[in-house]
Amino acid sequence: MSEPDPMAQIWACADAQQARFSGDEVAAWPEGHADMLAAAGVLRRDDNATSVVCEACPEGHVEEVVFIESPPGSHIRSYIHCPEAGRVNVPMDRLKQWVVDFHGLARAAAIGLDLAGRLKKSCEHASGSWARRPLAAGRGRSSSPEASRGSMRPASSGHASG
Repeated sequence: MSEPDPMAQIWACADAQQARFSGDEVAAWPEGHADMLAAAGVLRRDDNATSVVCEACPEGHVEEVVFIESPPGSHIRSYIHCPEAGRVNVPMDRLKQWVVDFHGLARAAAIGLDLAGRLKKSCEHASGSWARRPLAAGRGRSSSPEASRGSMRPASSGHASG
């Protein structure tokens, strides 16, 4: 079985209002990928989960996490209650959650593509045809919007120009 592709999972969540990955999902990624994506600003830590899927039995039920500090002053431990296995220890790493920072993802993509400036979608015709024009191009390229005209909008004859 191959390792999951973290970027494929991130792109799959691109239209979600808030893309969130559990500690279990991130732990399945190749070693170091979560740290690399966090350093690039694509992922950021979020609040810890308050419930997890039980791993002690085959039922796959979700239970609320209970935190216990015993004896007083010791490290806090987390548990869930399983109807079959009773009290089940939950490692704190399983409670970590990560969210996609889509502004960071856009920045990383722009850096990776060596882009600068912004892209603007504008309605060219009353019929609703759309054109995409760079307002500023990458380093060493023309930043004039006029330089790219005609490359992505329909010609008046109805045939695409090129």
